[in-house]
Amino acid sequence: MFVLLAIFLLNIVAAQMLLPSKELASQGSNILFYFGNQVGGKWVGYLMIVAVLSSTVGTTQTTLLPASRISLSMARDRVFPKVFARVSGSRLTPLIGTVILASLSLLGILATTGDASINTAFSNLINDIGVLIAFYYGVTGLACAWAYRKVAFQRVGFFFSGVLLHSSGDCSFFGSATR
Repeated sequence: MFVLLAIFLLNIVAAQMLLPSKELASQGSNILFYFGNQVGGKWVGYLMIVAVLSSTVGTTQTTLLPASRISLSMARDRVFPKVFARVSGSRLTPLIGTVILASLSLLGILATTGDASINTAFSNLINDIGVLIAFYYGVTGLACAWAYRKVAFQRVGFFFSGVLLHSSGDCSFFGSATR
């Protein structure tokens, strides 16, 4: 994840520094591939494609897997249909729920690519949700930093692992013993 982040950040900053604004605007979402071709040739352009594909796979996994587990929990509490509560015997995962959610996601992707008005609506929705998620993570990060303010600077290792790296995650990760 950090390697991908470094590749993206390095390339987008370099692209903005080295390419004229008109070329940046004309490339749109293909900017990393175009920049890779301009700077290092075809193989660097293809490296950018691999980076984007790896990021896409990672994003898909981090979105789909928690959603299937949440739907499993909700189905066990009888909030969702029972089919989401079925667990695969060999894999011990909510296989059917995962397939259903993946299928619904695929239908959403196909709908947004096939119709411009649906695409615009989804784009606006995603932007709005993105702002809400950013706000949520910001508030969660501040809450974690505040919760561990008394012990944050007692050990350098805890400051980095407990405050900086986990401030956007779950505050209960460290338990109540560190408060």
